[in-house]
Amino acid sequence: MRMRMQKPTTLLLVFMAATLPVLAAGPPAAASRSDWKRVQALPVGSDLRVSLERAEVFRGRLENAADDALMLRLPDGTQRTIKASQVVRIHHIQKDSIANGTLIGLGIGGAAGAALGASRDPEKTDLTRGGSALIFGSLGAAIGAGVGAIADRAKIEYQLVYERPMDSQPSSVRED
Repeated sequence: MRMRMQKPTTLLLVFMAATLPVLAAGPPAAASRSDWKRVQALPVGSDLRVSLERAEVFRGRLENAADDALMLRLPDGTQRTIKASQVVRIHHIQKDSIANGTLIGLGIGGAAGAALGASRDPEKTDLTRGGSALIFGSLGAAIGAGVGAIADRAKIEYQLVYERPMDSQPSSVRED
């Protein structure tokens, strides 16, 4: 029995019909940034930057997050309890691992050094092109790894975890 080849347009239509419902549904709904449960879901010890009303900002490690407040351990070792109604926004501070920057720098530095070494004229040195490429590649890799590690260590990412809804009033204006 011979199998008949389907036309590309037929295959494309079948594929589109199968994937359209998935695409139309969109990505799964993420918790809203105005949902305090996102703060409660953070692991204890998370490094946070908490912005309050009147431009007051605290940075510390999360000790506890309850329904109506959170407790931070400040850099000086003191604990600070902050009411949820005072919080304007909370950022989770994440430092990037230096591993990826180190590896990227190693690769780029090694390749650049090897290219430089291979381009040297072997008649002007006691080394062959391969030897020059190996030496310069090793030096370039070491320098690139160091630069990559330093650059990655300096990178700090502030991920917005919570933001007070725009329609809610500051606690100092609310009528209780």
